[in-house]
Amino acid sequence: MKNFKMIKIIGKILGAFIILGVIVYLGNYSLRLHKVIQDTISHLQQQPQTVKLTDLSESLSTIQKNWQKISAFTKQFQFWQKQIESLITIMPKIKNDVQLRKSFSKLMFDAQHIIDGSLISDILNKQENNLFYLQDLRDNLDELSDLQIGFIKEMKKKTDAWLWLLGEKEPRHYLVLIQVPELPRPTGGFVGAYLIINLNQGRISLEGDHISDLDDKFSKVLIPPQPLQVVSNRWFFHDLNWFYDVNSSGRKILEYYNQDISVPVLDGVIFINPSLIEEILSVVGEVKIDEYNLTVNSDNWETFFVSQVEEGLKPAPIRTQPEVLSLFFDQLFQKLRQTPPDELMVLLKDFSEDYANKDIQIYLKDAKLTQVLFSRPELNNKKSSNYLAVIFNYIGKDFILDSREKNIKLTEKIQSSDKIIDTLTISATPKTPDLENYLKVYLPPGVKIVKAKGCHLKTPPDYSAFYENLRYAQDTDVFLLEHSKEIDEKNQIEIYQKDNQTVIGCWAKLSSRPVVLEYLLPFSLKKGEWKVSVFYQSGQNIRFWYQLHLLPNQKLAPTLLPMNKWVPLVRDLKLNFQIQDTDNQD
Repeated sequence: MKNFKMIKIIGKILGAFIILGVIVYLGNYSLRLHKVIQDTISHLQQQPQTVKLTDLSESLSTIQKNWQKISAFTKQFQFWQKQIESLITIMPKIKNDVQLRKSFSKLMFDAQHIIDGSLISDILNKQENNLFYLQDLRDNLDELSDLQIGFIKEMKKKTDAWLWLLGEKEPRHYLVLIQVPELPRPTGGFVGAYLIINLNQGRISLEGDHISDLDDKFSKVLIPPQPLQVVSNRWFFHDLNWFYDVNSSGRKILEYYNQDISVPVLDGVIFINPSLIEEILSVVGEVKIDEYNLTVNSDNWETFFVSQVEEGLKPAPIRTQPEVLSLFFDQLFQKLRQTPPDELMVLLKDFSEDYANKDIQIYLKDAKLTQVLFSRPELNNKKSSNYLAVIFNYIGKDFILDSREKNIKLTEKIQSSDKIIDTLTISATPKTPDLENYLKVYLPPGVKIVKAKGCHLKTPPDYSAFYENLRYAQDTDVFLLEHSKEIDEKNQIEIYQKDNQTVIGCWAKLSSRPVVLEYLLPFSLKKGEWKVSVFYQSGQNIRFWYQLHLLPNQKLAPTLLPMNKWVPLVRDLKLNFQIQDTDNQD
């Protein structure tokens, strides 16, 4: 009996030590786990408020590293947790942190499958439940919403927006318009072809053809803007991208498509340049159109596309080539479906750069979604800022490509704190015969034109009786602009106001005679800071030169921004200078 009592005493002592050890172990585990969670939350709190879906991999890498540090403890903890959960007072805190760890782990799992191309591959191949990763990501973000982390909130908004875009609850339809930049138009170029993308619960279908196919379906008979009347008495679908602001052009296209063609009802318009298709071909490989013994690859795509656009604009009896754009798009879609997920992600990363360069421009009828997913600085509502956009339009009766290099030189001269004069010079490399452009120059509201050179105006044919007899419809926006514009006969320019912008319009032959526009800015130099934004026209080959002339008692703080030299203008350019007063320095 004595031995048995002694064994029980020793057992209790050992049990107490075991429990104490477990408490110490769990306490240590809790501290480590809690520190990992706090480090992770701190990392996420430092993330920028605006973040792309593809940034998840990098943003969550810290989480993954931290989990690896404590993975060895996890299995042991799960065993002890079940044994003594009710006895340890620190368990509630451990449970909370472990649940948080699980949520972050699921977040990483979903993000990884989005980033590695699994999501886009599922969508292309019409898999069942192919929105799972995005939906699960949304649910996991919901679980983390109590943390009040800006990064989490922003990702939740974007995930909800992507699910809307991919047709989670109802089908979505988008019109993709492929432009010809060598025939400049405000959004980038003459629209030569189209695609309609249909998305239903993440399942995708696609069809496309020459733009004349839509022109034929577009029965609405519209009076064109006056510059287009020089070559046509009708406003065709392929020229509805007449407004530089993508929202204005996209809204106009949806307005007429959904009224007139109506099937399917569109949810958005996407403008793309041919370079985007070239990038796709460089990844998926050549497309063969066996019926016509044609092979299209990244090297000959643009030549093929331009020739197809030109042929499709001719009357059928005089065409010398078969129209095969619809066959090409069908085959290209099949190639995309066969592309491995990792190669699809290469394309998506390239598309991010294309979006920054305006080779992709997107308008959604839901303005809030546009703001969440595709926000970019616009010209609108810049009442107190200095900006410039020069928009080239080649409007000719013949299919002649304007591939000239365009030069824009902006010189700003500070004559006093309240008087700043800008001189804008626009030219193009030589070409015979010289091509005539219709220019639209966007400036801040309230500028005063001092003088203009190299411009001329054109009076289009008087089609008014024709329009009235045939009951052509007048577009309200175009009508209001054209009937509010001021004609400056002396300088041979037209001036009108649009969305808090002053717009200067004129015709010019830029290869032989540059356009020079001098104007007084409507605001003053304040607090030694000077800013100017230069907006880029998609798809155009433009070089830009900037000069800033200061007063004798001023100097420029050191800056890395381009000035006094030609630079390629391939995206919107933001210039911000600090001007110092030398009279107040020792």
